Amino acid sequence: MNRIVTTVISLILLASCVTADENKLLHAFLVASSDDAELSPFRRKAIAELIDGGEKTVDMLVGFLATEDEREREAIKEVFRCISKDAEGTLLRLLADKDRKKVAFVVELLGEIKAEQSVIPLILLLNDPATCIRAAAAASLGKIGDPVAADALLEALSDSAYLVRENAAYSLGMLQRNEAVPYLITALSDSCFAVRYAASWALARLDSQEALDSLNALLDVEDELTKAYIVETIGAMRDTSELPLIFSLLENPSSRTRGFACDALSYFRGNWRVANRLKQALHDPSPFVRMKANQALAKMSNENY
Repeated sequence: MNRIVTTVISLILLASCVTADENKLLHAFLVASSDDAELSPFRRKAIAELIDGGEKTVDMLVGFLATEDEREREAIKEVFRCISKDAEGTLLRLLADKDRKKVAFVVELLGEIKAEQSVIPLILLLNDPATCIRAAAAASLGKIGDPVAADALLEALSDSAYLVRENAAYSLGMLQRNEAVPYLITALSDSCFAVRYAASWALARLDSQEALDSLNALLDVEDELTKAYIVETIGAMRDTSELPLIFSLLENPSSRTRGFACDALSYFRGNWRVANRLKQALHDPSPFVRMKANQALAKMSNENY
């Protein structure tokens, strides 16, 4: 059945059991979360009406927190970010709800509204049996940004679920805690690609000399996949003092290492020496290196980079 038809029927059924204000907020939410193109011009007004509703909006949206509809979830996030003071208390109480999927979304919302009072409860939820809740808690703690969560997030890097490890790595990068450096470097050899990428991103965000020194010391690692992330992370830090090292890797006997060096150089946009070395790499005997050099030059010329 067409979603707009379902929406209309829902409004008719609800109208008989809610007040005029509640019915207005329900209508606004259904418009704000609709995928019907005809309702798109009215979406901003609907969001504004929900924000103006304050606590009444929170009470109404509680009934939708178990939704798996992505548009409804995005609308709820957008509204709650603007009425965080009204929503925080209710969301904290809902952490005890029996519906664990709903709790996972509540945890996500606490991160979206940067609820500082939720830090300790979220740290405790890093030990919850449900993976979805642990993963949401790991992500939300980074968004809130309280350094108190750092130690718990370091432990979460050893979680059995890759999504928890991934979110913990991203959050440690957001917290910018240098004590995370050795743990994040270890995560560069994680069995999951997503965790390795998150660890690389976090290390680049830390932008510390300790991280650079530790990465440089590991360049002789035998595992080429781990080496790839080490080299690219060094480049992502955009420290020009590292360019001689990266240039030297373009002469490495391993074609993979030379290709990884091209990836690292792609972060130095506007540097003519880097551009020239990448142009030279376009003539490398290895097709892999030539491809990487071409990709790096394209990335450097991208205005959105």
